[in-house]
Amino acid sequence: MAAATTEPRRSAFTIWHVLLLAVPATGVFLWLERVGPNPGTWTLYLFGTALISIIPLSQFMGGAVESLHGRINPRLADLLDASLSNLPELGIGLVLLFHAARALLAAQGGTADIIATSTLTVRNDFQIILALAIGSVLNNVLLNLGVGVLFGARKKELTFDASSAASYSSMLALAVVGLALPTLAQSFSEAKGEELNGTLQTVSLLVAGVLLATYIIFVLVSTFGWRETGAAKPAPAPRAAQGGTGKIVLALVIFGILTLAAASIVGYTADTVIQAATNDPLTPLSVGLVLLPLACNFGELFSVLSSARKGDLEDGMEVVGGSAVQVPLLVLPILVFAAALTGLVVPGIFLSLIFSPLELIVLGLVTVIYALITQDGKASWLEGVELFAVFVLISATALAIH
Repeated sequence: MAAATTEPRRSAFTIWHVLLLAVPATGVFLWLERVGPNPGTWTLYLFGTALISIIPLSQFMGGAVESLHGRINPRLADLLDASLSNLPELGIGLVLLFHAARALLAAQGGTADIIATSTLTVRNDFQIILALAIGSVLNNVLLNLGVGVLFGARKKELTFDASSAASYSSMLALAVVGLALPTLAQSFSEAKGEELNGTLQTVSLLVAGVLLATYIIFVLVSTFGWRETGAAKPAPAPRAAQGGTGKIVLALVIFGILTLAAASIVGYTADTVIQAATNDPLTPLSVGLVLLPLACNFGELFSVLSSARKGDLEDGMEVVGGSAVQVPLLVLPILVFAAALTGLVVPGIFLSLIFSPLELIVLGLVTVIYALITQDGKASWLEGVELFAVFVLISATALAIH
């Protein structure tokens, strides 16, 4: 979820408010699924409405953040955008994490069948979390950027700051290296017939810590010019404020309410998400890699489209690059540490950074593609077609795997 631009506000108004009907529809299907006349038969309907309901909530959350622009320092506003843009992914990750912990607690002292079911639930929960981290990168770089360039560069090439895009490319490369190491370590140990266990947890925590620390430094340098060499760049002054402290507080209150609403929907439907993800034609991989990122990043798509329609991809590239690096470098490390803390209370809970070969290969390929397309500071219509085509190929492959 990214801060929505105000350009298409009039045309988007009807769309978002119509999609809000999915929120009460989710409540209806939740009741039917749990206590209705035919409980257990409404899983896919509940999953679909819950997924759709996240879309307008994410967009309105972005609007609340966007309203802060012009009232505070632009750099601070950009930092808020970066910090809040991926809250849906963080919320879903935390809900699935505690869903897994609850399953393990319920299995304590249970039969062998209950323990096996609980173990499968935990594995599916963690697989969705890890796939969502990769899927968010794919969605932003391939779909959002690709569609934005596809529609915005029909008449002329779009331009953006190549140096800024290069910084995002280097951070994505760091994410690829860091996230691949625990998986490689496990593969090498399995080839030797060894078990890492505790060592794997230590490696995952170490990688998460380094990625998180590097992201914080990246924000300090890119946002505040910390440790920059040469003449210091003065912080831009805030634009003329249209309202005072009251409107800032109101925007934050609205954002908080919308965040709670989105988290509640995810929390109450977590069981359904897991159930849908383990039934044909869906899998934890396809749900995490394709479906959930579509809902969580829908606002970013419209932000990029708005920027591209103006013939300048600068704002859209900031949305795409910033959101793409946030999940693997900020959200995922937070979830790893949250899982480690939860494991102190619920033994057996730990989010190891073990990805499937497909996820790592795809992440590496997307990082290379992003670097190649953004290196000259220009984006053409054909490049938009190519990005979208790669997204379709990867999504189709993920949906076909069972």
